[in-house]
Amino acid sequence: MRNRYELRGFEVVIYVNSKGSVLEVRVSLNKLDKLLAYDTTWSGYTARNGKVYIQGKIPRDKNRSYIKLSRFLLDRSQGQVWHSNGDTLDHTDANLVTIIDRDIRVNANSSSGHRGVTWYQRLGVWIVHIKVKGMKKYIGHDKDLDKAIKLRKEAERKYWS
Repeated sequence: MRNRYELRGFEVVIYVNSKGSVLEVRVSLNKLDKLLAYDTTWSGYTARNGKVYIQGKIPRDKNRSYIKLSRFLLDRSQGQVWHSNGDTLDHTDANLVTIIDRDIRVNANSSSGHRGVTWYQRLGVWIVHIKVKGMKKYIGHDKDLDKAIKLRKEAERKYWS
């Protein structure tokens, strides 16, 4: 790693350039050796959703490909990694979750306790949605919560497997 960094307790703060400003990216201390062994300069870029993500060039890649810092830290060359607290500059172990782990977790913000299953008061039914290729897709609805959860799980197998 070519970026400047400093140790702060059990975390490493990496200084990353992004469009003329310097960002402080937090990483767990146990990942420092892995970062230092990787020959790249991490930089920030703004995605279409307006959030800033951290990426680095893959060394010795003629195509000049990039890898996101979150994927690099979790050894995931493909797939998605979720920042559980929503802070894309927080790359600590407690904050990074693979998409598979994320779907298993109970969504505390959902009225049902299950991702993609929400109560629609006006109709008195549970509405089921799923995200496919970044787009929210309506799956169905049911008055019974257990049936709605079953619909969601079937949709996950259909669209994500």
